[in-house]
Amino acid sequence: MKFSWRWLNKIIDLQNKSLGEVIDKLTLAGFEIDDIEYHKEINDTTINVSITSNRADTMSIIGLARELSTILNIKFLHHSYNQYNFDVMKTQNNQASYFISNNISDLQLVYINNVKLTSSPKWLQDSLIGCGITPKYFLFDICQYINIKWGQDIEIFDTKAIDNNKFDINLINITNVLYSPKNEQYSEFKTIKKNISLEGLKYKNQLISIPGFESNSSFHCKPQTSSIIILGTICKPNYIQNIVQILKYKTEKSCKHIKSISRNDFAQAYEETINLILKLVNYNPQNNYSIYYKWHESPQKLNTIAIAEQNIYDILGPINNKNNYLAIQSILQILQQLQFQPEYKHNTFFVKIPEHRYMDIQRPIDVIEEIGRIYGFNHFNREITTNYKHGYNSQLNIFINKLRLRLRDIGLHEVIHYSLVNKDNNKNTIKLHNPLLVDQTHLRYNLINNLLNNIIYNNKQTNVSIECFEIGRIFRKRLESNNIQAYSEDINLAGVMGKNEFSKTSWSTKGKMLNWLQAKGLLENLFEYLHMKIIWEQIDPKDLINEYSDFIKISHCYRCAILKNQITKEIIGIFTELNIQYRKQLKKQHRIYIFELNVLKLIKAVKPRKHLHYSWQKYSNYPSTIRDISIILQTNMPVSATQNIISSSHPLIESVKIFNEYHITNHLRSISFRITYRSYDRTLNDYDIQDIDNNIQFLLKQLN
Repeated sequence: MKFSWRWLNKIIDLQNKSLGEVIDKLTLAGFEIDDIEYHKEINDTTINVSITSNRADTMSIIGLARELSTILNIKFLHHSYNQYNFDVMKTQNNQASYFISNNISDLQLVYINNVKLTSSPKWLQDSLIGCGITPKYFLFDICQYINIKWGQDIEIFDTKAIDNNKFDINLINITNVLYSPKNEQYSEFKTIKKNISLEGLKYKNQLISIPGFESNSSFHCKPQTSSIIILGTICKPNYIQNIVQILKYKTEKSCKHIKSISRNDFAQAYEETINLILKLVNYNPQNNYSIYYKWHESPQKLNTIAIAEQNIYDILGPINNKNNYLAIQSILQILQQLQFQPEYKHNTFFVKIPEHRYMDIQRPIDVIEEIGRIYGFNHFNREITTNYKHGYNSQLNIFINKLRLRLRDIGLHEVIHYSLVNKDNNKNTIKLHNPLLVDQTHLRYNLINNLLNNIIYNNKQTNVSIECFEIGRIFRKRLESNNIQAYSEDINLAGVMGKNEFSKTSWSTKGKMLNWLQAKGLLENLFEYLHMKIIWEQIDPKDLINEYSDFIKISHCYRCAILKNQITKEIIGIFTELNIQYRKQLKKQHRIYIFELNVLKLIKAVKPRKHLHYSWQKYSNYPSTIRDISIILQTNMPVSATQNIISSSHPLIESVKIFNEYHITNHLRSISFRITYRSYDRTLNDYDIQDIDNNIQFLLKQLN
């Protein structure tokens, strides 16, 4: 936007300030100077300033002068220019109640008859040329002068063009109108949508103006105009924005109202317009001059913002080359320059934001930015203070990092998959309402499916399958006890283990595949490292709960276990071997073991050792006796139960250990136990040994 340097000097005291100094201050304050042009014929300099959309209050001579007054801390030459009308009252002066509008904040209409126009005075023409505006004729120049000076929207219409016979001011009203923009691409626009109220100023059936949007150019003043009406309006930005969005059409006037026009300057600008016209025309006391309508809506209550003193110091930092910060008195002075009406109490600054700055000053950080801008950001220390404090790391994140480290130590590679998956038959999956892609329509409900798909993909690419794990979020829907559907989000750990050559006795021998006990041992080492109390329970895949129902079809019928919290007995996850049928689908001959565990439940199973517990046990000086027995058990019967029965059968039994297993049929197996007898106070005799043997035989008969 272009401004006249000479005009600015007539409003504020820039006598001791050079143009270069003012430009430097504007640049440091956030304004960009696009161009500077000197006009020799009028001895004036035009400054082209780029103004951001949030600083619409500076898009006028008075607005920029106020900004310079704040930045340079200088006074206005005329005190009235720096006055803010904080006490605008709701007023109405008209003969027609239908002028009242909810979309217009300020409106004033004046009728002047018998005007004898003269040419524009030279000072008026020079002022417009200095702002990059070409003068035309008197009334046009007056409108341009007021609008560039005050940033208002004031128009002058020719009443003879509106009604050549006999103009009656009482026939003007504001009503809803049908509007068709002049742009050709909108020529078919005939009606207004229901959710917009488009208000227009009409005389009889003729549309004079749509306030805040566009006016009828055929009614604009001409050099020979002798009777005029002066219209000044300020429309609510939301109302104009709504019109622009629905009509998909904007004008220069609409952009001005959307950015917000200062209501504090409306009365002064309108009054100056009337005074200039009456002063510069050949005024006749017989002129018919009347204020037909005046409307001012009650202003909004000034927004009060509280800014903690420490918050200002934390954000702006110390002053250059000094360890001290901005003094309280300096901050108050800057806030006073900004017309923020500051108050300081209890280490807090309270400010009231004036109406012309309410669009861009809404938060405490905005006020702090203004303090730094006016004082000068170049005066603050630019070095960032070194912070030696570590960021907060949650216990969950620490635990997950330990999991990752330990799983990598045992040879697993971490992988990451997308949380969105294709449609699945599982009833617990959550469907997206607006998916990005056809194959990403649902949220994943487990991690193991993606890991198995990883194996399939590597097979197709003839890559070597890797043993891997993933830690990620899963999403499920479930029914609550009151039959209300709910959604849950959990963090799970899943992994795949198994390869052809897991272990070798020597380099020359062929490697052996990973077996059940070795795979189980890897997980047990993980649990022991993290101090988890976990118990394993064998389970038939058909008995798996809904949460792990997808494991039913892929699990080995005899090698499937659920993991529980040893104390609470809460199910934590599942560990199983893939069955032969699914291994064939994966085109793998070796055994593959999979697991999926709930991380949050794993954390609950952690029982760290706060100190060491030593078990003191008396050592026997007497010899032991060993018995080896074989027991035929059903395949699905846990061996640990048999061990506990034998151990508790007699107090002289020291230990019961397994040393052999032989499968007889699919449902029967022979287990060999080595039982050690020992006494702490004597050597066992034949009678003692026979008594122990009889007890064991009796219990085993009951067991079978």
